[in-house]
Amino acid sequence: MKNFQSLFHLGYWLIAYAILIGIFSIAGELIQGVLFASILLPIVVVATYLFVYKLVTDLWFRGKKMLFILSTIVLLAVVIQIELLLVASFLITFGEYEIIKVNPSLYDIYVMVSATLLVALPAMIIEVAQQWKLLQEKPSPEKNKVNQLTVRSQGKNVLVQISVIQYLESYGDVIKINSDDRIISIRKSLSQLEKELPGFIRIHRSFLVNPTHIQSYTSETVQINKNELPVGRTYKDAFLKKMDLISNG
Repeated sequence: MKNFQSLFHLGYWLIAYAILIGIFSIAGELIQGVLFASILLPIVVVATYLFVYKLVTDLWFRGKKMLFILSTIVLLAVVIQIELLLVASFLITFGEYEIIKVNPSLYDIYVMVSATLLVALPAMIIEVAQQWKLLQEKPSPEKNKVNQLTVRSQGKNVLVQISVIQYLESYGDVIKINSDDRIISIRKSLSQLEKELPGFIRIHRSFLVNPTHIQSYTSETVQINKNELPVGRTYKDAFLKKMDLISNG
């Protein structure tokens, strides 16, 4: 896959080089087109990859849109200045000594900018699309962190899918995690687990429940599977409000 991408990039820039030669040879000699294209192509290549992998990836994709716009303007201005300097050097070196006949219309700033954009824009669009696709396919660490819980049990790190946890019950300094297929005992406070599981609801000083597994409830009890869990007076109001929000949401 990487070899294919490298060949694709090489092929694209060879075609771009040929296009630039054609543009700058229209009203002049072929050698003039080759020299102009040889001057501009390296600038276009560097600017294209700098735009995609620095400005777009590091700024636009991360929501820094104003900084992205300002940086793009600066990059464009720098590219134009470099092109003008190099072309001026070209004219001094070749044109003044009449080594080749130079057509002045071809080193007009609008011609150079148009030629630059003509070969750079397709590459930018293709690369940005590929980077966006990779970004969408890349697994989010935060998402994975939310979907599973890592606990220490019997000397091992155990991964538990949060969606299958029904409720957690405290026995002193031991917590029993009751899930769909197993019960895991760990040493941790229920308050700590409550912070790690923000979607869960505390119904009692000894119980933390997953609302997606609640089958029925009253102001005094919660039914999960075949287990009837008590609702403590301290937690009753907060529990009922959260359940109302879930029901109406």
